[in-house]
Amino acid sequence: MTVLGSGNLGTAILNGLLSSLPKDHFPTQTPTPAHLPSHFIACVHSPASVSRVEASLANEARLSSAATTVWHGRNLEAVRRASIILLACQPRQAASILADAPMRAALAGKLLLSICVGVSAAALRRLIYGSEVTDDDDNPCHIVHVMPNTASGIRQSSTIISTAEVPLPAELDALATWVFESIGAVTKVPVEFMNAASVAAASTPAFFALALDGVVRGAVEEGVREEDAVRMAAQAMKGAAELVLRGQSPREVMERVMTPKGCTVRGVNVLDAGRVRETYTDAIRQATARVVELGKESAGVVGMY
Repeated sequence: MTVLGSGNLGTAILNGLLSSLPKDHFPTQTPTPAHLPSHFIACVHSPASVSRVEASLANEARLSSAATTVWHGRNLEAVRRASIILLACQPRQAASILADAPMRAALAGKLLLSICVGVSAAALRRLIYGSEVTDDDDNPCHIVHVMPNTASGIRQSSTIISTAEVPLPAELDALATWVFESIGAVTKVPVEFMNAASVAAASTPAFFALALDGVVRGAVEEGVREEDAVRMAAQAMKGAAELVLRGQSPREVMERVMTPKGCTVRGVNVLDAGRVRETYTDAIRQATARVVELGKESAGVVGMY
């Protein structure tokens, strides 16, 4: 498996995948594809990044059954050697990486998993083939648009996979799902909802961290030690999320905590007065609009998205 663009998110995903392939395998109930990656190649765009990525991967690579190497300036060779390619570059870099004949030939028949924000599978297909229609290609590249989040490195990502307009062969669909289930939970959505879903899954760790920061600051101002405030507030956030994942609605979680004239009600009233719900809703809208803009700006290709 080759990773094109080993920045923060690409490296986090690779760390998560390495930790899912330990040297000592234990049986699990999760079905796995017959052929899993045994070698990862992380491609970087500068010589200085080689040592940085090697250091970031060192711990998980040491414990993993899969081999790992970091290459600079060898994207084409890395793609030729791989059967799975993770495109983890900035959206504006996609054209310079994919849009040439040798790369098109190297991608033939392979699984291309793209986490480029705002760049749909159809847009990537146009970059590679010059057209969305590839019926004349005997062995086209199979493209899947995916959006994981920063918790990939600890295998707690909320990952969105866009359902393919042209269904993948069963073995490739299973492989794509395995890759991202190895680093967290997967939700599949129709392509038309991919932008908003990507924000809801991948941008919101920052939104939630902002709320957490406010809670911690308030506790510290009341005399709680900062390290204690961080630990208890983060655990409370984690517990609230788990209650929702087990079937309770956000409103039900709130009602379980609030009592008439209690301290929680007073705090919630302050948040309501500050229009916190509306602010979060607008943040999702604005971030989604920016995803669309990024798709249109990518690589300077007019109408690419």
